Amino acid sequence: MLNTFNEISRWTLITNLNEFQWRIPSIWCEINDYAKEFLDHPYKNVRESIASILSISISFDITLFNGKSTRHPNTSQFIDTICKRLRQAIEVYERTSLKFRRTHHDSWHEHREQFTEDQLTVLADVLISHSYYA
Repeated sequence: MLNTFNEISRWTLITNLNEFQWRIPSIWCEINDYAKEFLDHPYKNVRESIASILSISISFDITLFNGKSTRHPNTSQFIDTICKRLRQAIEVYERTSLKFRRTHHDSWHEHREQFTEDQLTVLADVLISHSYYA
């Protein structure tokens, strides 16, 4: 894995391609496809650069009168992709929380001491089903 400085430098260079977007629309498609894979990069500054790149890559999405998008990826495809990834992340989060509760239920009084109040509140929100009428 590359270091953070190299990653940021690379994505900054790609950001500067914005000035030439009208000349290289097909390259933006490739950049978008490549950048989406780094949305969950472990370093925050790399993720922020990726978010900037992705927003630039879809900012040139123009829909003509006939309803066709002049460039790809279009905004709808991007939002669909992000929604799918968010749903997957939420499912993993919920499964992990439920598994934790199931495996630590017997000694919860001991494990509870390891959490902060904020963490306990989040766990309660995930693990306790809320009433439909609340």
